[in-house]
Amino acid sequence: KKQDFFKRLEDLGLGSVMLEEEEIQLYPLVKKRLLQEQLLHYFE
Repeated sequence: KKQDFFKRLEDLGLGSVMLEEEEIQLYPLVKKRLLQEQLLHYFE
């Protein structure tokens, strides 16, 4: 499931942003994009 998440990040052009689960809070713009793409649930 997590692999799908990182593949999706690459599809969004965010593949170079390697995030640890707890780091997601440090990247508000990425988090906003994840919310838009409904991917934030991968971190819950």
